[in-house]
Amino acid sequence: MKIKFQKFHGASNDFVIIDGHFLEKITSAAIKRICDRKRGVGADGLIFVSKPKGKNVIFKFFNSDGNEADFCGNGLRCATMFCKLNYGISDVLFKTNSGICSTKFVSRKKILVEVPVNIKAQKIRFSGKTLFFCDTGVPHTVIIVKNLKDIDVEKKGKIIRWHDFFSPAGTNVDFVEIISENKIFLRTYERGVEGETDACGSGACASALSLAIFANLQFPIDVITKSSDTLRIYLPEGKNKDNTDKLFLEGPAEFSFRGEVEI
Repeated sequence: MKIKFQKFHGASNDFVIIDGHFLEKITSAAIKRICDRKRGVGADGLIFVSKPKGKNVIFKFFNSDGNEADFCGNGLRCATMFCKLNYGISDVLFKTNSGICSTKFVSRKKILVEVPVNIKAQKIRFSGKTLFFCDTGVPHTVIIVKNLKDIDVEKKGKIIRWHDFFSPAGTNVDFVEIISENKIFLRTYERGVEGETDACGSGACASALSLAIFANLQFPIDVITKSSDTLRIYLPEGKNKDNTDKLFLEGPAEFSFRGEVEI
């Protein structure tokens, strides 16, 4: 059976988006094959978006390994653009596994996404070092480094991602270099992709919040990605870094192409 898809990317973090009524028809193995960059369409993840019938749009996200994840910040921006192009709506309420998240399409360069803070940023001791842990829809471990461009993210990230300390769920791993009091450089090893991606929206939020709390960075915080794009992280009005239950992620999304794929 052939199904139609559309391809988007948010700061080079790329996704295949498929109509949600195919959710029960596509297996984990098929998702993995579609996301394969040599044998399929190629993507960091696959998103199912259901056409809105009521107030909420259903958002289901799967990493390129075929496993479902609760949330994806860059994926939500791409899904927002999908809704703008296909349904003509700019303000969307997405029902994710991490709760209802509002999004707003302003322009291709400026899409706003609400990101949940499920576990507040906290210090952890890991292998004799102080790191930070935060759940912004999905779990993230944040590590402050110097000379980030020289870090072997694949090697170091893989060790931490699979370490027994974080079992059974595992963790995404964010390596962060502080540039100024409101700007950081971020590279992320993503759980489920099992490698470094060009950008990570939930990782940008987890890193920004961790460094605001423990390194005195000031919101809004600009996050420079591996792809050299900028993601901006805001606090909601009336909230502070110590009591917020959500953040706002601002960044770009681009439509790449559409096609059909055999499943």
